[in-house]
Amino acid sequence: MLWSDRSQPQRSASLRQALSDLRRCLGPYADVLISDRQSVALDPARVLVRSAPCSPQAEFLQGLKVADPAFTAWLAEQRLLKGRPGAPAASEKRPAHCGPKTIVLLGETDDGSVYAGLELAFNQVVTHSLREHCDVLIGSPGALPLRPDCVLMSVKAATWANGKTRISVTVEDIGTNIVCWSGSIELPDVQVDPFDNVPFLALCNRATEATLEARINACADLTGPKDAGQIAHMALRKLFAITAQDVSEALRLFDHAYAINPQPVFQAWRAQAMTIQYVERFVPLDQTLREQAEAACRLALQDGSGNATVLAAVANTRTNIDRNYGVGLELALQSVQVNPANVMAWYAYSNAVQCLGRSEEAYQAALVAQALAQTTRMKFWADCQVSITAATSGRSDVAIRFGERAHALSPGFRPPLRYLTALYALNARPEDVSRTVASLRREEPDFDLVQMTRNPDYPIGIMRRYGRKLTDSLRRAGLE
Repeated sequence: MLWSDRSQPQRSASLRQALSDLRRCLGPYADVLISDRQSVALDPARVLVRSAPCSPQAEFLQGLKVADPAFTAWLAEQRLLKGRPGAPAASEKRPAHCGPKTIVLLGETDDGSVYAGLELAFNQVVTHSLREHCDVLIGSPGALPLRPDCVLMSVKAATWANGKTRISVTVEDIGTNIVCWSGSIELPDVQVDPFDNVPFLALCNRATEATLEARINACADLTGPKDAGQIAHMALRKLFAITAQDVSEALRLFDHAYAINPQPVFQAWRAQAMTIQYVERFVPLDQTLREQAEAACRLALQDGSGNATVLAAVANTRTNIDRNYGVGLELALQSVQVNPANVMAWYAYSNAVQCLGRSEEAYQAALVAQALAQTTRMKFWADCQVSITAATSGRSDVAIRFGERAHALSPGFRPPLRYLTALYALNARPEDVSRTVASLRREEPDFDLVQMTRNPDYPIGIMRRYGRKLTDSLRRAGLE
């Protein structure tokens, strides 16, 4: 947390240098300083700590200033906790088997029937997806005690009176005994292959997101610092709010999470956040952004090549920032293969193939992403991709419909407005062009229609395939 704005090798080198300097300062007592991969401390058997009297109003580590965002965030959190009655001492640690990392999965049938097979498949998909998001401890009630800070997911498969198999899922906050979310689907046949069934995988995604949300809420009142997974999930909330301030805050939070626990997925989300910054035109596509995105991609892939979210986020960065469509496609393909339930994997695949001019393939992949997203936070993102690929595959009506839906779900999200402006112009709808241009100018104060046809860095590249037709349509709309 003292060097969170540096690369991992630089952080490690800085830490080693700092420890070396401390030992040199201690001279003949250098061995009083003990350190391992988890902690740095003074040997309590050889050190006497005297507590100096201080004012009740004194802050924790009063006067200490370190110019690092991750450390500053940690210090603010510690000062808040120190002022909270009943807060535990910093030395108190939760047992390794409990705390905010714990999520319990429960399949209720264990008789070896086809129902048990469906429940097992559900737990396998959800377990895989949860671990792609963050570092969590997952088990069963028999292996892990049900504590107030646990989240319990229950799944039950059964045949109903209509002869169809229904899979029902609930997510419960153990501390409050409140069911946070429930959902179900019907399968036409109990023998259906769940791993090749989009509604089944969509239910898994909805349950995964609900469980992560419940995990945050279950731990909201716990004393002690947030763990890396909680911080990363808070960052995801910010990221998909799609505002300049929120995306910038998401980057800071992902940095903080990575400083606590260097999981590759946190760097992957940083790369995705930078891609959003470029696409939303929050920051210029300059050398600084390119270098930061490149560093994040490299760190993400070092140990995260088996994580579908990592592969998809890096694929999006390679496609959008580097414009290396071949590499983007290969990474996206690997992402889909690793986890076919991952919405971002199908989005990245659609994004890459559309940039290679394979419009129909891009549209079909976008439809899969949309079906998998359903009521998750990524729904508006998937709707936007369907709109874009429908536009390039000659489905103007579909493109307009889902562009409008994406805009309705996330009014500040800029890509739908850009594509809708072009689509309305191409379909001779000048009043709608005026409306979307006005909205774009509220979101992008420097917006100019000329950018859409003449600025190669303006992020609407796919629509430039219409060339002169788009320029003439905008002119006919009386706006250029």
